[in-house]
Amino acid sequence: MSFTPNQTLTATRTLRYPAAVVYEIISDVDSYHKFLPFCQGSEVTKKSQPAADGKTYPEEAKLMIGFNGNINEEFTSRIYCIPGRVVEAVSGNTNGTLPKDEVSHHNERPSADQDPSRKATVMSQLLTRWTNHDETNPVPGQEKTEVNLTIEYQFANPLYAAMSSAVAPKVADKMIEAFENRVKAVLEGPAHAKRKTT
Repeated sequence: MSFTPNQTLTATRTLRYPAAVVYEIISDVDSYHKFLPFCQGSEVTKKSQPAADGKTYPEEAKLMIGFNGNINEEFTSRIYCIPGRVVEAVSGNTNGTLPKDEVSHHNERPSADQDPSRKATVMSQLLTRWTNHDETNPVPGQEKTEVNLTIEYQFANPLYAAMSSAVAPKVADKMIEAFENRVKAVLEGPAHAKRKTT
């Protein structure tokens, strides 16, 4: 039984880069700790079978999240990728929302007793979805990509829900801003990006 409500955070940015390049950075979960606020560690622990494009994608990852040095939580996420378009990660009681035929390169999610992404943590439910939308432009070098971030979560502990209420609305904006800076650093060089903030 849960005593805290589900919350949803969203943020959107339009970036002046091709969608395929932006997606490569979104799907590089191993690098999240280098640029995402609050992310202290990120490690892909399983990869998918090859997708139609011949590539493998993250399927499971361990993440370490920290807040103000007081609260640190390690958890495992189950990840589903629609190549070039969506990266969705779920933990706790949350199930993936993507059509099965579009993520058929991913293995079935194991049963609860065999799945570390369902283990109880500070969050009873967590879904994070990055979505790419290619804004077609016929002029070479002027490609644009709209990036949407959605975070749906529910704290297992009402105390954590209360503690996060002041900062939660800013989290999605901070994450997408950090992602935008990562894209600039990767594609234009580190001098064009701001430093990671926690």
